[in-house]
Amino acid sequence: MPVSSSPRHPSAAPTGRQCLFLALAGVFLAGVLIGPTAAAPPKKKTTTTTSAPKATRRSTKGKKAKEEQVQRDRPDSWYENAWREFEMGSATEKKAVMASLRKILKKDPSDGLAHYYLGIMQAQEGPLKQAEEHLRAALQAWPESADVMSRLAEVLMERKQPDEAFALYEKVRQVDPRHAGALGNLGLKALQEERFDEAIDLLTQARAGAPEDRQILESLGAALSARNRHAEAIEVLQAALRLDESSAEAHWLLGKAYEATNKPAEAAAALEKARRFGRKEKDLKKLIGFDLARALNDTGKVEEAIAEYQKAIRTSDDPATGWFELAEIYEARGDDDKAIKAYDKAISLDAKRGEAPLRIGKIYRAAGDLDKALTVFKGIERRPDVGEQAKIEIEEIEAEKTEARRTELADLASTGSEDQREKAYRQMLELNKADQEAYDGLIELAKAKGDLSQVEFYYKEMKKVGLLTKDQLAQKVNELSYRQDAGEDLAAWENRLEEFKRKGEWDKALAENEKIKAYNKSQLEYWKKFSGDKDLKAEMLRATKARLQSNAETAKDIKAAKNRFK
Repeated sequence: MPVSSSPRHPSAAPTGRQCLFLALAGVFLAGVLIGPTAAAPPKKKTTTTTSAPKATRRSTKGKKAKEEQVQRDRPDSWYENAWREFEMGSATEKKAVMASLRKILKKDPSDGLAHYYLGIMQAQEGPLKQAEEHLRAALQAWPESADVMSRLAEVLMERKQPDEAFALYEKVRQVDPRHAGALGNLGLKALQEERFDEAIDLLTQARAGAPEDRQILESLGAALSARNRHAEAIEVLQAALRLDESSAEAHWLLGKAYEATNKPAEAAAALEKARRFGRKEKDLKKLIGFDLARALNDTGKVEEAIAEYQKAIRTSDDPATGWFELAEIYEARGDDDKAIKAYDKAISLDAKRGEAPLRIGKIYRAAGDLDKALTVFKGIERRPDVGEQAKIEIEEIEAEKTEARRTELADLASTGSEDQREKAYRQMLELNKADQEAYDGLIELAKAKGDLSQVEFYYKEMKKVGLLTKDQLAQKVNELSYRQDAGEDLAAWENRLEEFKRKGEWDKALAENEKIKAYNKSQLEYWKKFSGDKDLKAEMLRATKARLQSNAETAKDIKAAKNRFK
């Protein structure tokens, strides 16, 4: 890249632009090579073969000898005039100046100033290889010249030899601790390597030596932002823009700093300028798209933000990010369908973006579609990035579904038929083996049926799941035995028998009659074995046989009624 130089201070030449992109927590800095500044021209050696002393020698051997003597005794002003002619001249005049310097070097290869100026000129005009050769020769003449070392480092950077270039910048810094060009480039290197504190220190020193160097200011602003010193970065970047209002990079960095300090309106304004001035810079243009869209959204310009995202996605190297952030906007607006589609698009472009399916699952859950939400979360529960969050969602949804199902069953158990109630209570126990309400309901139904053995079974189950202690169970069973002795089962069965007959539920009525029959048979066997009062025994045997005869007649009547109503 071309390099220019000042005729009064050759070391102050601004360098050509070298675009570098630095990752700064997800953003990129368009960096530049910072040229040597504020260094004195190299001092001439006091040998007879380098630049001539100011006093000229007399020639005694004709015109040719006189010309050679003038070349040896050429003063520094001759080179300065040559540089001025080069800098202000046409392409033809530039070539002529360079040709004159080559002619000097052909006659005196050790002329350090000729190498120096020709090196600077060829750094601009090329080829860079020759610029490097001449500047190396100049460095042999002035090995401690910060200016020559810095210019050579510039060329080496252009020729992609950064290791040697930065070694030279370090040496320049030793020779001249305030050399802004060396400090600036070393600071830029530290910035690129994310050594932000060191970068800030170096670039602050460089700024002191070159307060109006826009490249140093932009780099310092980036380093300060990287260290979350955004307020300081804003001041520095504003100073850079006062020097060059058209710097897209500075506007972009300023916009990011405003964004970080929660000033979305200022951020949007700066980023719009960055887009306007950076239209021809493709890499920067891609970055500005999403940044500007975010800033527009933060300022409440949602429709403009959506349009910006849609436009930026088409040219971005990372469209998945654009789709994801666009989905967030749709989600915030309550446009679930568009949000899900945008999240799906982000997933299709970047399968590792686990946050997207997580957000889809949450949208389904919020909408009450728990089955779809559960399907989504189960699909990502083993992923290392979002798996733990997905498991929490799965647990909560399953608990939510269980509770919803239990509520449904509890409603049914309180309003349905006897069979429906019993089934509902049993399903409640399938959901939770220790559901007190379900046991209470089942016990109530069993007691209503007079089925005390079933009641005893439920008490024992309650003991197993911890709802009853051993002593409480014993007390409950003892109460049942008193109830059974009192014949409460028989009375319940007889009442249910009559109810089923009234409702025409003949099969149920037959079942109840069979319970009564079985009870009466057990009573008959008991009284047959009774060894007490003979008169009581005889009376109870007669009464029990009569009840059994009644059971038989009742069964016959129920079957007849059943046949009539078929």
